[in-house]
Amino acid sequence: MADNEDRDIQSELAEKLNEIIERFQAGGDHGPIEDRNEWDQVVRSRGPEDGALLQELTNFFDLSKFLEGRNQPLGERIVSALEQVHKLPVPERIARLREINQELMKRVADVGEDTQFRN
Repeated sequence: MADNEDRDIQSELAEKLNEIIERFQAGGDHGPIEDRNEWDQVVRSRGPEDGALLQELTNFFDLSKFLEGRNQPLGERIVSALEQVHKLPVPERIARLREINQELMKRVADVGEDTQFRN
C-alpha cells in the first residue's frame, strides 16, 4: 500500500513540476518575450520606478548587444560599474544605468553614420 502512495505522490509531484516548467517555456506566462512590442507593453505596465528600471536595463541590453556585434567590449570600467548597480536603491540604480547607457551611446556615435541603431 505504501508503494502505491509513494507512486501517487511522485506522480503528483512530477505533474506539478511539469506545470511549473511549462510556465517558463515560450508561450507560458513567465516565458521569454520575443516580440519587442509585447516587451514594451510589459515595461509600460509596471509602476513608474520599476518601468524606468526595466527601460534602462532594456537600453543597456540593446547597446551592449549592438557593441558586441561590432566586436567592441564593454570595458573594465563599465563592467565594474555594473557589478555595483544591484547594491544601490532602485532610484540610484536607474540613475547609474542611465550614466552607463550614456557612456555606451558615445561609443555607438563613434561607430559612424552607417549604423542600423540610429532612428
